[in-house]
Amino acid sequence: MENGSKVIEKEENKGFTKSIISTVKNIKLGYGMDIYQMSTPASLIAPFSSLTYISDSFAKNFEILIKANSIENDLDRLLEIFKYITTIFIINNNASGKPIVPVVGETQRFNFSNKDEDGNEFNDSFHCAEHVQNSPYPLSVSSTINKKEGIELVYNYAAKILFMGTYFRINIDEAETFIKFDKYDEIYNIVLPTLYTRIFRGFSEYAGKLKIEPTKSNYYIDANFQSKPLIGGKYHYFEAYVCKKDSNEKIYKIFGQWDKEQQILNFHNYEIEFFFKRPQHFYEKQLPTELLPTDSSLVWKGLIDAHNCGNNKLKLKEKNKVDEEQKIIENQRKIDNIEFKPVYFIKNKETDKWELNKLNK
Repeated sequence: MENGSKVIEKEENKGFTKSIISTVKNIKLGYGMDIYQMSTPASLIAPFSSLTYISDSFAKNFEILIKANSIENDLDRLLEIFKYITTIFIINNNASGKPIVPVVGETQRFNFSNKDEDGNEFNDSFHCAEHVQNSPYPLSVSSTINKKEGIELVYNYAAKILFMGTYFRINIDEAETFIKFDKYDEIYNIVLPTLYTRIFRGFSEYAGKLKIEPTKSNYYIDANFQSKPLIGGKYHYFEAYVCKKDSNEKIYKIFGQWDKEQQILNFHNYEIEFFFKRPQHFYEKQLPTELLPTDSSLVWKGLIDAHNCGNNKLKLKEKNKVDEEQKIIENQRKIDNIEFKPVYFIKNKETDKWELNKLNK
């Protein structure tokens, strides 16, 4: 059982702020401490694994990337990719809900389809994710692909949730995010902003730098996601500049709220026009006929059922049960001197990076 579980069980019926304060006190939570794998009050655990969070983020508006694949002009294509990136941010309605840390070997794999707001269908996409290690740091890897269109989005990350006194900061270390378009032999490398949970203000937000830089095109996007001030200001506001690589000349300024309407300023004529409004998503998963026992929905079924019934005591019990089973499996691997091998992903020995096994594409 995780350290502090007895403390957590006592906190299960307390309010959010009281739970946070009591948890900080009882487990001696210090400034800058990583709490990603630390015990959390059952009421503050989200009823889904971070693998589910990732899949929903990247798949729900994937049709925008498919549309981008049909845009020949590299500048216009970059703008379309930026639109897509502004749709991947998801804010949990429960500002305190911490996604479950996946167990080693936990997987997700499914086909999915999208519709745009005009009813056009976009099929033949699939998403695959796997949690490949917990030591020396937790690492999940994922690929979202449309093989017919020749598009692949890769997102590999090692998360840390740092306690910063009045907020939690989710650091994504060892991160690698890129989108590959076979048609243009182009890779778009992406740096994403940081997610902050403002504990006592009751909301979460993304803040910091976002950058999209293609490997071949002469254009890139540099954006700043701004924190909501205590007084005034807007939630989820950003400003982005579209620039030329060879001269750093600014071509456009895009500004607005990523969850609402955005506008674009053309520096050539200083005209401002509508740019983008986050669309509704019409996203449908098609699960395999037979799920692997490592699928997130099966690994955490007991916890999810307990959450849906509002039973925090059982929720905590189910969480500890999975953690204990995982410890037994990991200890047995050590005894037998067996190295864990992911089901879907392999590490490229030349690049030292994780890739989706070609047999799974």
